[in-house]
Amino acid sequence: MSEQSAVRPEYRIEDLAHHSGATVRTIRAYQDRGLLPRPERRGRSNVYGDSHLARLHQIADLLDRGYTLASIKELLDAWDTGRGLGGVLGLVAEVQGPWTDEEAARITRAELDARFGGAPDEEAVREAVELGVLERLPDR
Repeated sequence: MSEQSAVRPEYRIEDLAHHSGATVRTIRAYQDRGLLPRPERRGRSNVYGDSHLARLHQIADLLDRGYTLASIKELLDAWDTGRGLGGVLGLVAEVQGPWTDEEAARITRAELDARFGGAPDEEAVREAVELGVLERLPDR
């Protein structure tokens, strides 16, 4: 690998603004709000990289989808810390207890047919099995 191909793009804030479509003022505001990481400081210069450009594109995309800056911050913080969607939404990792109080019951095929008008309907049974409404017992 040549040294030329190992060099990562670097941007001054004006260049980053140009490539991202954001204004310099917007970039600074995103930094102040914690949406965009601070640039690397080199002497008297601030240096931005591709990760900054990618983050600006993410923010623009989420804004286009109707998210607020507060929501975007929460989503990006979750992403940066490795939290899943459940963490963002405030859901617990595991659900305690059943989703329903219904209990499974066993019925024969004849009883099933009788409950639904007496005529066998293989297509309806196949769909019910695919949806998980019915479960066939092995060898029955």
